[in-house]
Amino acid sequence: MEQQFKFSVIMSVYKVEEYLEEAIESIVNQDIGFKDNIQIILVNDGSPDNSEEICLKYKEMYPENIEYIKQENGGVSSARNAGMALARGRYINFTDSDDLLTPNTMSAVWDFFEEHQNETDVVSIPLYFFDGQTGQHLLNYKFKNGTRVIDLTKEYDAIQLSMSSAFVKSECLEGLSFDLRLAYCEDAQIMQKILIKKQTMGVVREAKYMYRRRTSGERSAVQQGGESFDWYISVIRYFQLHMVDYCKQELGYVPKFVQYILTYDVQWRFKQRDIPAVTMTEEQKDEYFGYVHEFLQDIDDEIVMKQRQLFREHKFYVLKIKYQKEPEFYREGNDIRFGFSEKGSFLFSETSVGCDFLDITKDYVRIEGMVAFFSVLFDKVSMYAQLGDYKYPLELTERYSYSKSLGREVQRAYGFVIQIPVSEIGKENKLRIMYKFKDTDIEAKTIFSRAFYPLDVKYANSYFYKNKIIVRATKNGVMINRCSFIKHAIAEAAFLRSLLSSKRRGYAKAVGFRIVYHIAKLFKRKPVWIMCDRANKAGDNAEALFRYVVDKHPEINAYFMINGDSPDYERMSKIGKVLKKDSYKHKFKMLLCDVLASSHAEKDNFNPYEGRYLAYRDILAKNKFVFLQHGVTKDDVSKWLNRYNQNIAGFVTAAVPEHASIVQGRDYHYSEDQIWLTGFPRFDRLVNRDEKIITVIPTWRKYLMGKLDHLTGNWSLRAGFEQSEFFLYYSKLLNDERLHEAAKKYGYKIALLPHPNLQGYTGNLVKRDDVLCFGKDTEYVDVYAKSSLIVTDYSSAVFDFAYIHKPIIYFQFDVDAFFSGDHTYSKGYFDYVKNGFG
Repeated sequence: MEQQFKFSVIMSVYKVEEYLEEAIESIVNQDIGFKDNIQIILVNDGSPDNSEEICLKYKEMYPENIEYIKQENGGVSSARNAGMALARGRYINFTDSDDLLTPNTMSAVWDFFEEHQNETDVVSIPLYFFDGQTGQHLLNYKFKNGTRVIDLTKEYDAIQLSMSSAFVKSECLEGLSFDLRLAYCEDAQIMQKILIKKQTMGVVREAKYMYRRRTSGERSAVQQGGESFDWYISVIRYFQLHMVDYCKQELGYVPKFVQYILTYDVQWRFKQRDIPAVTMTEEQKDEYFGYVHEFLQDIDDEIVMKQRQLFREHKFYVLKIKYQKEPEFYREGNDIRFGFSEKGSFLFSETSVGCDFLDITKDYVRIEGMVAFFSVLFDKVSMYAQLGDYKYPLELTERYSYSKSLGREVQRAYGFVIQIPVSEIGKENKLRIMYKFKDTDIEAKTIFSRAFYPLDVKYANSYFYKNKIIVRATKNGVMINRCSFIKHAIAEAAFLRSLLSSKRRGYAKAVGFRIVYHIAKLFKRKPVWIMCDRANKAGDNAEALFRYVVDKHPEINAYFMINGDSPDYERMSKIGKVLKKDSYKHKFKMLLCDVLASSHAEKDNFNPYEGRYLAYRDILAKNKFVFLQHGVTKDDVSKWLNRYNQNIAGFVTAAVPEHASIVQGRDYHYSEDQIWLTGFPRFDRLVNRDEKIITVIPTWRKYLMGKLDHLTGNWSLRAGFEQSEFFLYYSKLLNDERLHEAAKKYGYKIALLPHPNLQGYTGNLVKRDDVLCFGKDTEYVDVYAKSSLIVTDYSSAVFDFAYIHKPIIYFQFDVDAFFSGDHTYSKGYFDYVKNGFG
């Protein structure tokens, strides 16, 4: 077709009435000028909303510039293919109908093409997120060296997958079409077919493609694709294997940049722990692995090794699938190299060691950590620690933490404890962690800090001091020395200089906090306890404990932490001393804190330091976290509340089987003296003032939520919440006419109390004026007192209700989904039929 415009933009339109006008306007308002330079082709792919009206409106406004096609729903590839037939622009773009181009985009791209016309057929622009998520795409690293033409034979890791964030010469699309067999990677397939012709790509940093994430919790294509059969079988057949064959036919070989892109896409599969059972049968999984093996025969080992997002253990596993054999081992100096080829091999010393905890008593320095071995190394390695002439054999114990790839174990974690007598510590001692493999002793090259370790090797002069012993971090070990008061002061001064020279935001301020802390602790006379419930609400176990401590224990300096704008702030201020969350006083008192007692374990509820935590980690490691809970643990929450994830010093429980499930649960890793069977503090506040109210208390579903706002303590929602099974079932229940007639007949009221994470999101759940909706300011103790009956699905809040001998009904319509692992816990010891109250 004759070229009439500089640019043609082809938009597939489906269910985008809310965003379509904004997308079109971003093209119309290009500073290059719309009427003489740009064509828009709107392809209505059977959209059931009002998108057609918007398309027709713009077609009428710009009849010479806008083409409109309507077709039955066939998917984005079908729509784009239809639009390509009408394109009359010199350069083609496929902006999605809910995304935007910045106003200077086309002028910048046009100028670049004019300057580099014979050098490249493709121009890529950086991709940025907006709306529900901000930031830039991880593949924007190709723009770091500015606007230029990239030689893909040299920079083969410069990836371009999207046709939306690129512009291509129209003649390059002749004879090509989007592959209708692909529901994923259809962009990437056609893009690579264009790129292999010149093996160059232009990048224009000044323009931007704005990619809309509709909510902060919107799942990426990778997350959604992992649950689709097509994401596995179809993609490997029609993208990876198809492109290998296509390159061989066109070029006689597969260019490295194509290898890199194809492997980049495969890596997202290998980072998944499991393939959902509903996605593929066992036979289909075997078929998939067969295709992967076939594909890998044309991928160089160095391409696998250079993948930026693939972990070391996954690279090993991918190569093992390629070669379908065990690796070879050979000595290299004081190290062992193992692998499948020269470029597809690994050094033993690069097996990293993670340090979890460090404590110094008057008798011992105790370090607890973990190491993870590839599956091929299980039972073949021993470890020891060396301090000067002393060697300390390390007993390795399984952590029950496995790295899996697509359902197959690739790495296993082992824990260890190093206990060094203080009597064996001299003036200068470096502690080395050693592996022993056959007859070779290998020093671990990399030691890293896990969440609760008070040192960090990434920060110069990081140290931990206690009981006149100082421990400093080094790259591949730790220095342990005796330390006087003067030497401690020198170590602190060195660390403060490191903070001052750091470019990290807030670190200069941290210097002042640390100086004031060291002075204040000299005058500290009482232990400091900080208690908190939710960041924006009191009324739970922490409030009950706070009331008790203030009344009965004046020897404790007690504080309650809560948002300053919370309705509970003033109320709690009348009980005792309150810290406004994230205030300077809160930040300072956290440094002096001995006990942090909270009914919630989300650290961001009470951590006031955000990304500046590392400047204080040696100080904060000394306070003890007591988890008061906000409900009886009846299910398996070990993935969330295990010791290595939370480091709970005291875990309060309220029932004998609950206590036993945590003590005996192999994945919690707490000793019995850390699990306290005391009952909940809030039980003391329970009363009965029955007002003939039937209260419905739905708990939340993490898989329906987006992200947690750490400042407000509120969660966002994922798109489609009001179409979810949860919403539909509760809407039917709460609006059922029979329920309300019966309640009226017997003098009852129906009430709704959503989980705090759902407050404000129930929306159209209740369509009646006679339903009493308890707000976020409601205290649970009042609900328990007034209610005659509670209806819930899985909420542990009802244990309090049972405690005062009131009945409960369980309304469970989504058991399989709730306990699928997508929520925060899995099914535990509690059986709702055998053990449930009501």
